Amino acid sequence: MHRGSRKLSITTAIALAALTLSGVAVAAAAVAKTSHAHYWYNTPGTAGCGYRNNHKPATQLACIGTNIPGGGVKQCAHGGGFAQAFAVLAAHGKTQVVVTCKHQWAKNATVAFLPGGTTWSGLGVTCKLTGTNGKTVTCTNKSHHGFKTGNGTYKSF
Repeated sequence: MHRGSRKLSITTAIALAALTLSGVAVAAAAVAKTSHAHYWYNTPGTAGCGYRNNHKPATQLACIGTNIPGGGVKQCAHGGGFAQAFAVLAAHGKTQVVVTCKHQWAKNATVAFLPGGTTWSGLGVTCKLTGTNGKTVTCTNKSHHGFKTGNGTYKSF
């Protein structure tokens, strides 16, 4: 009897594991990942976006990424370090690259980390995080302009 119940519990454990795995897959597929966080980074931390703090209320999204051209070249006068490049996108118009020593986000902002497969939207802009852990970020506006950064590249369109 002990052997039979032991076999039953192994069979039960295998069945439960299969149900759990299929349940997780179904749950993951059924839940759409969307975000409206004002400030966020992709999970690897190679790109991040936030409401640009130069207008009240905010009208532009400012994104920083390892592949946006122009960053790290210009030395900042105050506080040392180098200027950072931001891809700036509003609801309409083309992407602008801004190289500045001034931080483009609100100070002490709470930042969310978004996984791959997430779609972010706000300010008339939609960003999709694709690839491994959302390493590639593609943002577009209502005029179908935008940019793509990730995997060692940056392209505006």
